[in-house]
This record gives sequence, structure tokens and C-alpha cells, in this order.
Amino acid sequence: MKHGHLACVILIAAGCATNTATVDPVIRRQTAAVLIVQPGEKAPRDFTIIKEVSGVSCARQVGSSPAIDEAKEMLRVEAGKLAADAVVNVACEATGVNWSKNCWKSIICRGDAAKWK
Repeated sequence: MKHGHLACVILIAAGCATNTATVDPVIRRQTAAVLIVQPGEKAPRDFTIIKEVSGVSCARQVGSSPAIDEAKEMLRVEAGKLAADAVVNVACEATGVNWSKNCWKSIICRGDAAKWK
């Protein structure tokens, strides 16, 4: 098998991997505890930023619409994987076609995963 073909097989297999956020009970519990600090709200405690996280809601069928709550939930999942306590500095925007996610319309949210001090 040529190197290019092997890379394609690896990428396809990685795309089909099980989602650890729903399978791993530790990550599931961490995700459930993550607080989303809404724009304009003050965080309840001082924090340190760990890493930027993002979440996407994707409308794959013509006529369907993405949901901002779904994009924010994906922020929580990504922050939960980092054992963060919250997501701060959240910003969301509606976008058009997202070829990388195979979406007709999408909403992308970004924020900073944070750990309480």
C-alpha cells in the first residue's frame, strides 16, 4: 500500500472512532460539571485559562437549521475533556456552508476552557 493510501485509511478510521465523551464515565462527569459563562456574565470565581475550545452545530440537510445550544454543548464537551471547570469568553457566530463539516449552515462557538483558582 502506498503512503498516500495508508494516510487515507488512517484518517477514515480516526473519523469513525468512538466518542470518548459519552463512553468514558470520567469525561462524561467532567463535562456535566462544566459551567458556560455567558457573554456579559461575570465568572463566579477567579480562573486560569487552560486552552481555547470550539463547538459546532451543523445543519446537513437543506431547510434544516443549526442550534446555538448544540454548539455550546460541544464547548462543554471539549472543556470536559480538559478537566476544565468552565468555559469563559464565549463567542458564537452563524456561518454559511462549512465544507470541512459537510454543513449547509453552521453555528460555531469558541471560548476559553478555564480552571478555578
